Amino acid sequence: MKEVPQHIDVLIPEHEIKARIKELAQYIAEDYQDKPFIIVSILKGGVQFSAHLILELGRLNLDPHLSFLGKSSYGKETVSSGRIKTTLALDTDIEGQDVIILDDILDTGLTLKTTLEEDIFPKNPASVKVCVLLDKAEGRKVEVPVDYLGFSIPKKFVVGFGLDSGENYRSLPYIGVVSTS
Repeated sequence: MKEVPQHIDVLIPEHEIKARIKELAQYIAEDYQDKPFIIVSILKGGVQFSAHLILELGRLNLDPHLSFLGKSSYGKETVSSGRIKTTLALDTDIEGQDVIILDDILDTGLTLKTTLEEDIFPKNPASVKVCVLLDKAEGRKVEVPVDYLGFSIPKKFVVGFGLDSGENYRSLPYIGVVSTS
């Protein structure tokens, strides 16, 4: 196991994350057992969550298609700028398809709301569900419906398991809080 940097406190350990992802895969499998679907993972933070979820879905005999969409609102800051920038456009035809949007964290709601309104709904999918690993409800500026939720967390800046601070800490196998002391 990777040593915990002294200025990061573990909020959700790796074993809890993996157990919850396994549960999320089971919920998704119940909803999509007999029909194809596409997972649209929001990069960069969602890549580890996506990889682990896809593996768990495979263990349940599901084989969703996978696509990526790059969005950024934090840059190198610890709070969202409120400006959502597309860093990678969706290159998959989702018209008439069942789609699950996968994101690492739901904070202000602006990234997901913008993604749904600008990148997903105009492409006429058959259905859309949202799956997030972390929900920081105290930071919400706009409401976004979530169909599959990993963990609710306090309003703290978190890193690890794909989430970063200035492109650092994505490789931590747990979710940690950056300490201010």
